[in-house]
Amino acid sequence: MGKISRLLLLVSGVFFCTLLTACGAEDEILKYKLILDNGFEAEKTEYAAGENVTVRYDIIATDTDYHFYSDDVDFEQNYDGGYVFTFVMPEHDVTLHVESRNSMEYDPGAYLPEVNPGAAELTFETFDGGGPEFNVYVDDESIVSFETDIRYGSSGSEAVDGGSKNVVITFTGENPGETDITIEERSPIADNLDRRYRVTVDEELKVSIEQLSVRDINMEPVDLGLYINGEEVPVVWENNESVEELMFISPLKIQMSMYGGFEQVGSLEEGISHEDEQITTDPGDIVLYSGDKIVIFYGSNSWEYTRLGHVEMTKAELTELLGNGDVEITIE
Repeated sequence: MGKISRLLLLVSGVFFCTLLTACGAEDEILKYKLILDNGFEAEKTEYAAGENVTVRYDIIATDTDYHFYSDDVDFEQNYDGGYVFTFVMPEHDVTLHVESRNSMEYDPGAYLPEVNPGAAELTFETFDGGGPEFNVYVDDESIVSFETDIRYGSSGSEAVDGGSKNVVITFTGENPGETDITIEERSPIADNLDRRYRVTVDEELKVSIEQLSVRDINMEPVDLGLYINGEEVPVVWENNESVEELMFISPLKIQMSMYGGFEQVGSLEEGISHEDEQITTDPGDIVLYSGDKIVIFYGSNSWEYTRLGHVEMTKAELTELLGNGDVEITIE
């Protein structure tokens, strides 16, 4: 073989090795997480650095002010039938938050009562002429007390049949401690729900509230238990075809794996029925992914899932249980 032929062979080999190295590097592009509060929607939850990201927020309520922010990135905000946010993915995870405040009160300075600065409020929308009424039950009344207030949207709207209004429940700390509360939502023409919350009062009597679950009382209860590393946890299951099939194929033991710093994921031996929809999960949500994977969240994520149920524990309790290594679950 001549010198020129050997030189061409050597150059071709170097080029081919370089091409393989580049292809391998492309397959291992590092992805970063997009973490979203409830209401945001995005095409996916992982992006490479430098990739363009578009996020929407379409849950728009009248007479409500919205504040969007991120501690991780600067974004451009526009409006196109909903709020649209765009930015370029940096070399780290990005979190988007939303805060909303109802602005319907027509004279807040004169109308709103003076409250303890450590108190906390829960606000629910309703309307005259069949809108939900709300009953509050506190497990331990020595820890927290409450008052209920009705606030109409504008002066005179209380005289209008069907006028919209807010039911505002203010919780005031009485003694340090922790207790659960139930808020019954009852209406002759709307859903009837039981809402469960965990209320914590600190040493300075500052109140914090965390939602545990929402249950539609018109649905038949599902007789299915969930155990995490052998410990039974309280669950409110959905009434749908996927849960019915879980009941049929139970008992199940599933090895779960931590993923993304906000969820545990485990595979079923065979897929079951699923009706995926774009949702943003809360801590405690149990969902079905792609018909054959069970996911339990101790954080939040936005993707297409089928809801299965909700673990009635606080985010701190869920993080302690699910955020410190892989777990095994039993469904029976």
